[in-house]
Amino acid sequence: MSHALFISKQPVLDKDESIKDYIFYYAPYEQTQDSNHTKAFIDALFQSGLKSLSAGKRAFIKINRTMLLDASIFSFPNEQLVLGIDNADPIDETIIRRVNELKDLNFKFAIFHTSSKDDMPTEIAPLLPFVEYFIVDTTAIGAEAFRSDLERLQQHPLTMISANLSDEKTKASFISLGFELFSGHYFLDAPLDDEQEIAKGYQETLKLLNILENSDSIDEIAAEFATYPHITLQLLRYLNSPAFALQRTIKSIRHALLLIGRKDLRRWLLLLAFTQTSDSDPANNPLLYSANVRMAIMRFLVNQLHNSTKVLSDEAPFVAVLSLLQPLIGVSYKKIFESISVDESIKSAITAYEGTLGKLLELCIATEQFDKERVTVLLKELGLEPEAFEKALLESYDEQQ
Repeated sequence: MSHALFISKQPVLDKDESIKDYIFYYAPYEQTQDSNHTKAFIDALFQSGLKSLSAGKRAFIKINRTMLLDASIFSFPNEQLVLGIDNADPIDETIIRRVNELKDLNFKFAIFHTSSKDDMPTEIAPLLPFVEYFIVDTTAIGAEAFRSDLERLQQHPLTMISANLSDEKTKASFISLGFELFSGHYFLDAPLDDEQEIAKGYQETLKLLNILENSDSIDEIAAEFATYPHITLQLLRYLNSPAFALQRTIKSIRHALLLIGRKDLRRWLLLLAFTQTSDSDPANNPLLYSANVRMAIMRFLVNQLHNSTKVLSDEAPFVAVLSLLQPLIGVSYKKIFESISVDESIKSAITAYEGTLGKLLELCIATEQFDKERVTVLLKELGLEPEAFEKALLESYDEQQ
């Protein structure tokens, strides 16, 4: 029997599409009557380090009644953690007293609105004086259905979050209600327009990627980079940063390209493209965050496969980042692949989830969507154990600081 947990870390964005906080979702792969998966999740989270996993931002975590009343809750870090109470569960005097007690110790609370009820505001009214956040599960409650409840909730100073958003249309319906914080994979559902011209910055990136894929001559690659001094300057800055830990002087563009290597260079180029999406801090860019998480998960898992090879290990992070060019640039993969020549196996992995790389990519996407059923199927197809996947997820989330 597996005691592993499926964990999904989803960014909470503001209207400017900048990451403000994170919501953690979790579920056991196998449910047993006496299991307390909430405690198991809290233990796993704290063993990994909450501050690093949440990148120093607030972490919203839904906890059950047992965990709320457990004495260990007093050791939780109240500076970052926001404890979520599911309004689908009974709210009685015991719960209210405990929340009041913890509130006096500077704990913060959220209500997770996960099921439609006839008189939800009245049922949760005793809790509202102690709650700062109200999180609406948009897969269970639509904007119009929530409108009448919102009018009564607005009597309290609540920060409203619409969660599990899957598309921009649903987000817009909650914006019309006055919501200012949003969570879900909706930002990956960008409208596509193959009639538009690819922006200049992305054209430059695709051109450099193309020469990396097709040229065996380091001198030819260096000559092409020399025509884009702004990109070369950023590469030199990267190589001289503490992250690269360079211990030698760079003598030329050719020398710089030799130092970073072809595989790392193409991933760096792609990640550089994600920083063009806004003027805000790249650390708060949800597309860049998604690219880094997909890349980390695929890099960790590919080495756990029975059929892992050096080629798969090299290609997995590249596929992860390349898979997000469509929402980034706003054109279809078909048009993108007209601008860059990549192997057919990479194309089919991204467009049809074919092959080992395709299944790993689909696993990342199912994780983003908190689709436990699909994740379970894919783990079996890939021959991966849930325990290995839980470790990969925690390590991947830990990297995004």
